[in-house]
Amino acid sequence: MTVQFDTDVPAGCGFPAGTSGHEIRVRKDCRDTRKDWFYWCFRLTFDEPGEYTVSFVPSEGCSMTERGPAFSLDGGMSWSWLPPGQYEWEKSTFRYFYDGGPSSSVIFCTSMQYLPAHLNRFLDGSNGDLCLRTEELCRTRKGRSATLLRLKTPGAAPPHRLLLTSRHHCCEMTATYVLEGILREALDKDGLLDRFKIAAVPFVDTDGVIDGDQGKERTPHDHGRDYRPQPVYPETAAIMKLIETERPDCVVDLHCPYVCGKEDSRVFLVGTGVERIEKANLRFSRCLEADPQRDVPYFTEHELPFGAPWNKGTTLETGMTLTRWASEFSFVRLAPTFEIPYANSGGFTFGVDSWRSLGRAMGRALLKWAVGPESS
Repeated sequence: MTVQFDTDVPAGCGFPAGTSGHEIRVRKDCRDTRKDWFYWCFRLTFDEPGEYTVSFVPSEGCSMTERGPAFSLDGGMSWSWLPPGQYEWEKSTFRYFYDGGPSSSVIFCTSMQYLPAHLNRFLDGSNGDLCLRTEELCRTRKGRSATLLRLKTPGAAPPHRLLLTSRHHCCEMTATYVLEGILREALDKDGLLDRFKIAAVPFVDTDGVIDGDQGKERTPHDHGRDYRPQPVYPETAAIMKLIETERPDCVVDLHCPYVCGKEDSRVFLVGTGVERIEKANLRFSRCLEADPQRDVPYFTEHELPFGAPWNKGTTLETGMTLTRWASEFSFVRLAPTFEIPYANSGGFTFGVDSWRSLGRAMGRALLKWAVGPESS
């Protein structure tokens, strides 16, 4: 055997569908997701040098980003994109050349994974910062600890309270790099913590993130539609309780769109359908667009209006999104949902640093929004 396939890696997901020489076929593992979805993460271990071809079966639909797959040589802690010419995303296939060197085991993933180990690396780098505290949001259905981060300047009484969330759909990994970027901006003490007391839930679907699930359209419904009278997930129930008791006036939820296609290969704001919230979200969006330090593409005109394609109305009975549910409270003044691409915005290619940079820009935009007259 010249290559071995396995998913015994952090957040591993996928099935081998056959190997012949240097040809590897892979089938996605949708588990309890009701429809075909695109997340996968697996390891290939090569026994001999040469070019290897990986193909997804069936090949219909998107299985990879327009920048191909991400790959890691260090067990999933750092990531790179395959060079152009080594993938055909429209055909769901890519090629990898193993040169016979010591890096014979390579993890491939839909995009650049963000897992609890990455969060811990960030937290270790901020160890000793008195503005940052780690708590437990709740216990998950599998008994794991769901993380809640709190950021506040000791002794300060900022006028705003901000709740940040990501990974309502556990496969939406790039959103958490953006969330980390917002936290980094806050910890730089450039004014954000003068205006905001921050609570952050980086992994809403904690079990799904760790287990490597798709998360999207999970049976009977996913975390993103669990804001209803009887939530089924402990994490969403805990977030609902946090909002009701702590009354944040700003709620920012970070997601990722579909894996490929023009409409999904850009950062965009999702409309809520609540007029007063729409106005506040639009002003925040314009603050982000106007940020002179922003070095990644963002355009307010790319907003997905309420009622367009998949952004349809939901009810309390059928399940709301976090920001739509939070918008029902009079104390909530700002409640945007942002979609963060898995790989690119048009011709711009994202990576770990640029996703974090986008988060920093969002942090600066929050500060600019907070000093405006409409926020008081």
